[in-house]
Amino acid sequence: MVRRRARCPGVRALAILLVASTAIAGDEESAREAIAHAKTPPEHAVALYRLGLIQEAEGDRAGAAVSYFESLQLQADPIVRARLARIDRELADSFDPFAPEKLLGPFASLDDFGCQTGHTPETVIELAPGKLRAPYRGAVAFTIACAGAALFAGVQLDDGWYVTQLAGSSGDDAERCGSEPTARAIALVRGRLRFDYVVETSCSARHADSSWGTTETDRVVIGIGPSRVPAATAPITSARRDWQQTSTEEAPGAKRGPTTVFPIAWHTDGSFTIARPRHGVIDPNLVGRHAPRFP
Repeated sequence: MVRRRARCPGVRALAILLVASTAIAGDEESAREAIAHAKTPPEHAVALYRLGLIQEAEGDRAGAAVSYFESLQLQADPIVRARLARIDRELADSFDPFAPEKLLGPFASLDDFGCQTGHTPETVIELAPGKLRAPYRGAVAFTIACAGAALFAGVQLDDGWYVTQLAGSSGDDAERCGSEPTARAIALVRGRLRFDYVVETSCSARHADSSWGTTETDRVVIGIGPSRVPAATAPITSARRDWQQTSTEEAPGAKRGPTTVFPIAWHTDGSFTIARPRHGVIDPNLVGRHAPRFP
């Protein structure tokens, strides 16, 4: 399954959070009453955050951590995550939108994995053996042609191959949408594998001479933690282009649309920082420093 990023908190919820951060009013009893009367998950999340602020101000750090934790379970939010990180960094990192998830495996071979889909894997890019370091014995990007193009990452360790889907096709009968991923590069940097690829998503209406879509430049980082099982981050997008194309009887027109660049700084400790783009919008939950903890 392709990883999905956390939902962006609503503008109203963010405004309430900012007010709560600067003006902690009331006591724990009133905060719990607000939790009991919350009608929606965002309202419940904000009420839990306010309770956490009160608990933290009163010196109950353990209680505050629980309140922040429960708030994040209802709604991803960078403000709440940062507050939880002051108490429990490891717990806060588990709510990071790029928190790694374990790969499937091990499989005796990539063909063994392909048998589960009924299709034969086709290697697109392979990291040269001379560039591999233990515990990695192999690293490939491969495709499986089932319900459209699907791009996978395969990592070989001593006990076999581990696999995760990087991107894949999706369909919509009404608008005829689909995506086509293209692998660009694999690199081993400070013990972690970087899989770079581009995803072209396009849609076209049934009875119109136009199409639209996006072109994303993505990276997935795969690393190994204490479990000794490879895990992968969610896609880290460095650029996105939203385009439209109008066709004529003679030929299709050019794809026109703006490109949003998301500045990313990669640090020597394996973490990375995403800055706000100069143009375009970004989920606030993605902005800032991220330090993936591989399980």
